[in-house]
Amino acid sequence: MEQQEKHNAYIIANGKLIKIYTIVLYLVSILLYEIFCCNAEFTEAIIKGLEKTNYNFSPIRIVLYIAFLILYIVFSKRFINSAIEAMEVKAKRILIYVYHSIIVITICYIYIKLFNNITTQLLFSETVKVLCLLSGAIFITYVSKNQIKNVIVASMTFGIVFCIMTEYYHALDEKKHFMTAFNMANLHFNYVEDPIQTKDFEDVRQLMPYKEFYKLYSKKYEGTEIQSINKEDNPSTPATYFKILYITPSIGIFIAKTIGGSVADIYIIGRIFNIILYALLVSIALKITPYKKNIFMVIAMLPMSMLLAASYSIDGLCIGFVFIFIAYVFKLSTLEKINVKQWGTLALLFILMLMAKSMAYLAVGALVLILPLWKIIKNMNKKVKIGLAISTIIMLIIAIGAIFYIKKTMIVSDSRGAEGIDTAGQIEYIIQNPLNVALLEFNYMASSIFNFQWLHALHPHAFFSTDYASAMFYIIMLLIIYTAIVDDDYNFKVKEKIVSITTFLLVFFMTNIILYITFTPVGDSTIAGYQPRYLLPIIPLLMCSVSSKKLQNKSKNTSLMISITTGLILTASLLCEVISYKLI
Repeated sequence: MEQQEKHNAYIIANGKLIKIYTIVLYLVSILLYEIFCCNAEFTEAIIKGLEKTNYNFSPIRIVLYIAFLILYIVFSKRFINSAIEAMEVKAKRILIYVYHSIIVITICYIYIKLFNNITTQLLFSETVKVLCLLSGAIFITYVSKNQIKNVIVASMTFGIVFCIMTEYYHALDEKKHFMTAFNMANLHFNYVEDPIQTKDFEDVRQLMPYKEFYKLYSKKYEGTEIQSINKEDNPSTPATYFKILYITPSIGIFIAKTIGGSVADIYIIGRIFNIILYALLVSIALKITPYKKNIFMVIAMLPMSMLLAASYSIDGLCIGFVFIFIAYVFKLSTLEKINVKQWGTLALLFILMLMAKSMAYLAVGALVLILPLWKIIKNMNKKVKIGLAISTIIMLIIAIGAIFYIKKTMIVSDSRGAEGIDTAGQIEYIIQNPLNVALLEFNYMASSIFNFQWLHALHPHAFFSTDYASAMFYIIMLLIIYTAIVDDDYNFKVKEKIVSITTFLLVFFMTNIILYITFTPVGDSTIAGYQPRYLLPIIPLLMCSVSSKKLQNKSKNTSLMISITTGLILTASLLCEVISYKLI
């Protein structure tokens, strides 16, 4: 009894210490961000004694700072207790001491060096470095054996830094996705036929690097609409995915422009709302799945996954929706009986998953074969069988509708790929040369998913700097493979492995054949435009089939160490990007 009381006192004392430490770190972070990022020019003018510029005051930033602080105070206890429990692991305690010692020295060095040669660009870029380090400090403090909490903490630290530092209108068609969210935020839903834009955003060039991004904090949002947009300018036209996918960022944009802020504020807050939704979706998937949580967590916390989630791209949401569907199938596979409600839930999740990427992940539905279907159907009562029949009919209608939808959308060629793209001609070529296309698919598979050079784009030079991307990629691959091997809370049976791997390959085929038809010149010997990021949502299918009883890992701290390693990779990836030429 006395020992328990001492333990409770220990948790309370350390809990208060961690809470105070976090609030102090949070206040320091927003102060640095407010003064050295949002008001870099103003700060330089004061330090150098130059003619003062106006302070970029933003009501929406103040509201956001307070909102996050309140949310932390309300929910902090749930995260602090698990963080303290993880403190019992010696490796975490040592890492905390070492990491904090390093960042104190590093931050002092950064600002001492900076104040000897102050420029607005350096104030912004060096402060982003510091924010990366502080994000790592918070994550390492709160990292625990709870995968859900780790994803939430990573999203609210590293994810928000990605929201700030990822270049404006970045390369993953972000401008198109932003245009959709912006139109919806203005309650303009006929954006496909008649898109609107404001001069505030239209005047900002695409792929604006971070070294120029700080200027947008002084650019006040005026809200002047441009009624007509040149539809020939493909990147400036809205994306045509389902409207429901853009509700969250459009709410962020609407709130930001209503309360008041700069162009940068409005743009970043829309991204922040997306990363919040991403954290929620992945948390739901982790809550649902009865096993393989570490694999889902690692893929969700990869730098590329976080970058996608912290942007207007719907790829982050796609990862979340596909994860939830896979997790629910895993959950149903552990049951002896499945009722009508569960079949209906599975059908609904399937629909949501398809909406996230315009039916491209239709083949993920093949994963239901992992369920003992005949045994389940045999044990069902009459009402449940009727419900299952209805659900099956609905699923077939969806599948048939998806095929017609794909056929309809394929009529329009994507001219960005290259010259000679003709969707109708490519379909005709496939019909006339099925063996050639089959051989093409086989060769493409061998030269892509079995080729590290192709997979390297999971951590591409385009986003994570030329100098360090290769090294980080190999570390990431080792982490994924290690996690797959030791994540043996459940070892797939032979049938389950066959279904999972086959489903992965079917999805790979369906997603790349669409690009072959719409984005590749007729009869070409390769597939243009296909990127490894399309595989992120389905990597768990492949990795879940790796573990074996012969390679069991009995350590109780495996999840914690995997989480810590993933957090360090995120920190390193962010720092490598900030150090790269784009910020100099």
